[in-house]
Amino acid sequence: MTDVEKIENSPSKIKYPLPLKGQIQLHNSALALAALEILQQQGWEISETAIINGMGKTKWPGRMQWITWKDHKLLIDGAHNPAAAEVLFPYRLEKSSTMLFSLFEYIAIR
Repeated sequence: MTDVEKIENSPSKIKYPLPLKGQIQLHNSALALAALEILQQQGWEISETAIINGMGKTKWPGRMQWITWKDHKLLIDGAHNPAAAEVLFPYRLEKSSTMLFSLFEYIAIR
């Protein structure tokens, strides 16, 4: 789990846990935090404790999820577009795994 200190260019000073794997999740969590800040500015009562707890309990099954099948470590991910696949590939290299692709719809691959 990563602890995120402060997101750049954000007025928030919240430090929160981030259980989601992958560098892109730092960006995604910053977007979620920015959305929460906008809601707070509009009068929504969302406490810092609620944000910290919510971020820490975040789960995303099928997103950079490791499983073991027949003594083989497999990385499961629902990368649904070329940009998501590009983000996934370096993570796969860090963990020395084999990559298996299954496409249900044509996606242009460069």
